[in-house]
Amino acid sequence: MGVHATSIERAREARPRPYGQPARKKLHLIHFWRLTLLFWDVSSLPLPNESARLAVLARYRIFDSAPSASFDNIVYLGARVAGASMAYLAFLDDRREWCKARFAWPTPEVPRAYSLSAAVLDSGDVLVVSDACADTRFADHPWVCSERHLRSFVCVPLMSPEGFALGSLTVADREPREFSSVQIQALRTLAREAMELLEQRREDIASAPAVEIAAVIPASPAPPASPRFMPTPAAPASWPHWWTEVTPIAAVQLDAHDRLACVNPAWCALLGYSAEEAAALTLSDVLHPADWARQREAMDRLRRGELAQFTAEQRYISKSRATIWVRARTLLPPGSAHRLILAEDISERKRAETEVRLLQGLILAAGGASDTAGALRIALYQICDAAGWDLGQAWIPTPNDRMLRLSTATYARDGSLERFRYLQADLTWSRGEGLPGRAWATGTAQWLNDAWSDGAFRRQQAARDCGLRAALAVPVAGVNGTAAVLEFFAREPRAPDARLLQIAATVAAQLGTTLRRRQAEEMLRAHDARLRLVVEHLPVVAWTADPRLQVTSVHGAAAGRFDPRALLARPENTPLVTAHRFALAGETRQCDLEEQGRAWRVFLAPIPGEDGGVAGLAMEREARAASAADRAAIAQLAAALAAQAGQLLAMARAAGGDEPPAGA
Repeated sequence: MGVHATSIERAREARPRPYGQPARKKLHLIHFWRLTLLFWDVSSLPLPNESARLAVLARYRIFDSAPSASFDNIVYLGARVAGASMAYLAFLDDRREWCKARFAWPTPEVPRAYSLSAAVLDSGDVLVVSDACADTRFADHPWVCSERHLRSFVCVPLMSPEGFALGSLTVADREPREFSSVQIQALRTLAREAMELLEQRREDIASAPAVEIAAVIPASPAPPASPRFMPTPAAPASWPHWWTEVTPIAAVQLDAHDRLACVNPAWCALLGYSAEEAAALTLSDVLHPADWARQREAMDRLRRGELAQFTAEQRYISKSRATIWVRARTLLPPGSAHRLILAEDISERKRAETEVRLLQGLILAAGGASDTAGALRIALYQICDAAGWDLGQAWIPTPNDRMLRLSTATYARDGSLERFRYLQADLTWSRGEGLPGRAWATGTAQWLNDAWSDGAFRRQQAARDCGLRAALAVPVAGVNGTAAVLEFFAREPRAPDARLLQIAATVAAQLGTTLRRRQAEEMLRAHDARLRLVVEHLPVVAWTADPRLQVTSVHGAAAGRFDPRALLARPENTPLVTAHRFALAGETRQCDLEEQGRAWRVFLAPIPGEDGGVAGLAMEREARAASAADRAAIAQLAAALAAQAGQLLAMARAAGGDEPPAGA
């Protein structure tokens, strides 16, 4: 009644009531019968062949039987595999739903009218609900509307050999979520195992009917309702075969010495080993060295009883030496030295995350670095951190563009790798020479699986001394060809990874845009410094203006006495404005002006390029008697400065900008 009243109140608030009290009574009756049909007509009416289903269910004598460790294990593992906070295994007769086993599920039984899994009795198929509040079948269910706030669940039917659904294995959460196909397949497997246990129970009862059910299946305490302390499976003599043979998730059983005592086919398919090859391995042979210390600490805490289970994202090394990311759950039953690890392959997700992190890192490099070396340094760190490389360094062309030399930009995961940089500090590479030279000459990434076995690798001894094996060189395009070659090293051999090479190409293209802009900005600053050096030692003022006659830069020793910004802003100052207009049209112009009681000679030249502009020089005539040769030299300097400004604007556009930085 509480649920019905709640739904009626919602309807009362949501709908207008223009017809007074009689209309409200009619509304109450409509919603009363609607809810009655939802929770009684649909789920309580007898299903076709319901009598036959109940007869089959009665043969198992499962209702009100003693707790069973085997069923508890299935429910617990179902919650873990699905990543759910609650789970239960229940059977339905004509009156109620009764839980044989439950994990963090608060209710041992409910009337059949309120059963979540009643819907699977007729369909016999898996029921998946990602958001119960948005599902009209369950939006008004007591467990969805009440303080329990049930939002998502999966019900897998328990199918008898006769084809009847006797109950369900259900996992649930209080938050909306999606369940993967792998998780649903694992729950199907667990449901089949539950039916095998049920069949075993029926056979035991048939052969020894006088034996109490509690004696057939030893009792064990029910799992606690709180999900904080998760119970681990009981300690059987050996792990159930479906944990290591049937489940689609990779599973491995470890003995007391961390040897791989038992692996399932999914584990062999994941890492590429046969069961016989795996028998000769330990966990440290397949777990990435960087993840071993954390796993070792967690297993020690499992043994001391400080943890019930341990879940982490880890890297496994396959037989082909490829790195595979997995989400691994480690379980240890009380009183047993054998552990079970369930590993779900998450490599695709990690690759996508790696690509996103690399591109984000390059955005940081573009926005945060002040020069080319800074951008390279940030990029090396981001790529090594995201892709798991231990050392990153950059090679840059010499000024004559004939050799590659080692840049100051580098990243090392630990200080011991600095020695490798020291051992090659004096090396240079010509085009096609060595790993960096080949990347420079071909313009494509170059991969080295194992430097120790490659006789053509010149730095082989240095790599051995520092424990570096795999290598990757990636060229980065700049303004005038290759701006740099990024080189990365790892301590373990790595087979070529097509996805990583594609990411490297994307990264290099993005970084090339960043470096071209940085190089153009550095060249702008260098040209600006040379311009300042010239004009600050002469009694002249030099400036540039855009096509709108807005002055973009001013330099010179006489800038305090001649202000081109103020002069161009005066509408009456037609000689200077007119001369600028002619210069914008492509002509070199000169004119004489009087400003602050001083006479000035002005030389103007057009800036070549699509956007154009004007470069100007103003010389105080009284400060220096300008001869015809002097005037010609000054005009030539103005033309040279205009040509230089045009080149700088072209480089800025090629680097991705519309104009040079302010003040250049």
